[in-house]
Amino acid sequence: SRRLHMLPICCQVLAAPNAAAAKGRREMPRDEGNHPWPLRPNLLLLLADDMGWGDWPNANTPLRHLDALAAAGTRFTAFYTPSCICSPARGALLTGRMAIRWGGAGATWHGTAFGAGANGGLPASEHTIGTELRSLGYATAMAGKWHLGQAAGHTPRDHGFDRFLGIPFSTDMGSSAWQLSDALPLPLLANESIAEQPADIGALTATYLSFSREFVFSAARRAQPWFLFVSFHQPHVPLA
Repeated sequence: SRRLHMLPICCQVLAAPNAAAAKGRREMPRDEGNHPWPLRPNLLLLLADDMGWGDWPNANTPLRHLDALAAAGTRFTAFYTPSCICSPARGALLTGRMAIRWGGAGATWHGTAFGAGANGGLPASEHTIGTELRSLGYATAMAGKWHLGQAAGHTPRDHGFDRFLGIPFSTDMGSSAWQLSDALPLPLLANESIAEQPADIGALTATYLSFSREFVFSAARRAQPWFLFVSFHQPHVPLA
């Protein structure tokens, strides 16, 4: 089956109650703590790029907001990424399928990254968290690094995200003030249109925060459940 297999895990870990979305619907079974969960919880998925095992938690580099999230939720200390490379790892995260099953394994088996000139990407036939949740009536959005193809048919909006603001590949695959090169200036895309080129990558986190806040508040005003995928560029080079 090509249906999504990781979605229930994400719901349990990242769920946030949404009373408005659950109004008028049957109540979900209660958990062991006797806390009711709404039928369609809001979902926030945060992904850091190239963060290693020793980066966090780290007494020398406190990250108080992440520490607070971990303290208030569930922390898993044994996690295996399906790949050490950007594109296959991201495709597996969003689809729940190993890269070898959707064409992202590459000739070396450990995977390959889609370059700035790639014509391919995550196949349209794949089901992602975004496509599954959108089919359930969720508002969906993504901010940040996509790296699963920028040609038509392979963009975030082709894979279940209503809105997208971000860079279609790694920040080291284009020229910017942080890394001058002969490559084309790094583009910041709003959906499929160029919003800024070269992108001011030093301001990306603040830009994504503003976009994310507007998306969440907009969905809340419509009493619509939402899924937001924020894919940070840090600490991948050249921002490391």
